[in-house]
Amino acid sequence: MNRINLLKRKNKKGAEEQDSFISLILAVIAIGLLVFGIVKIYYGNVQIEEKNAKEIANIVEARINALESGQEGNFLVRSPCSADNTEECNWFIAGWGRDEVDKPDKCFINSCVCVCKGSRGSWSSICQDSGLCRDVNVKEVDVMNEGTTTSSSGDMYGGPGPTISTKVDYDYIPLNKPISEIEIDKTEDKIEVRSRGL
Repeated sequence: MNRINLLKRKNKKGAEEQDSFISLILAVIAIGLLVFGIVKIYYGNVQIEEKNAKEIANIVEARINALESGQEGNFLVRSPCSADNTEECNWFIAGWGRDEVDKPDKCFINSCVCVCKGSRGSWSSICQDSGLCRDVNVKEVDVMNEGTTTSSSGDMYGGPGPTISTKVDYDYIPLNKPISEIEIDKTEDKIEVRSRGL
């Protein structure tokens, strides 16, 4: 009788271990599916951003090519980032003239306009790594964003001081707003790509 009880206990213990093993396998599968889903969503968003940035580069190139010397044009572009992530969007427009030394190798011989992703640093190296560059057939390219920066200084008693606004021109156009207005002026030897407000 003791042998039978002992066998029943061993069988019961074996069944419990088997149930624990199956639960462990199911938990590992569930965690794997969760990680897979998160990675898929993240890379899906990255691919959408890159696709949108490529569209912006194509639009800028098409607008430049459509203009004759002496003409200017305005158009709107959507941020390559999703609408709820535009403030953290690191995409920007930059450009280099034919004779500039510090430009991406992608623009080695020609002038170019690029849509790139990255934060502060050398625009040239950022655009070499992540840039969607388009050649333009002019000698000079100026990209600028006209904006203002505000600062305040304290008074001599430690209280708030006056707020000072300063006009600043940046050599890139950030694409961190849901919609940006881009202006292009084209002459025979030069293209100016501008946006107002930073």
